[in-house]
Amino acid sequence: CLCVSADGRYLASGQITFMGFAADIIVWDLDTREIVHRMSLHKVKVQSLSFSADGKYLASLGGQDDNSVVVWDVGTGDAICGFPTAGETKCVKFFNNTSTKLVTVGSRDIDVWTFDRGARKLRSLPCTLGKLKRAATSVTIDEYDDYMYVGTTSGDILQMSLTSRLFKNAGPAKTRFPRGVVSSAISPTGE
Repeated sequence: CLCVSADGRYLASGQITFMGFAADIIVWDLDTREIVHRMSLHKVKVQSLSFSADGKYLASLGGQDDNSVVVWDVGTGDAICGFPTAGETKCVKFFNNTSTKLVTVGSRDIDVWTFDRGARKLRSLPCTLGKLKRAATSVTIDEYDDYMYVGTTSGDILQMSLTSRLFKNAGPAKTRFPRGVVSSAISPTGE
């Protein structure tokens, strides 16, 4: 997996290795094209990466053999804190306007996390889907951090409120995407 910081300065890449080996995260400086940090903590696979809005932190998500979310200090390359996720988690994403909130989505759970740098802790709160059951594969957050849009294996996109953590809507209304939604983006105009 790959992720670019909002200012375009850094590129982070997540590796896949073999059973029993650590999977590296490599942070590259795009101006100098040199490795800034090589960080190892996850087992076998780095599933997803996300830079914080200010570029100071990097969130990483291990694959199914690891299944933990870790927040790293981009300046030092040190792990600040981490926490195991429930189920098989597929994607991690920082909010767009704060460096203290992020989300994870996966086969069983959609969670909003709060990152406390001083206490070196991550706390999660689950989102409520009601009776709806979906396996999530991807997530996109709107520019104001009001809503997240969650792609699913069943081919629909769920709109979730980030403040209340409640399900709001699902689409497309008539025909779902037959092979699921593995990636999404919001257009700059919001349409």
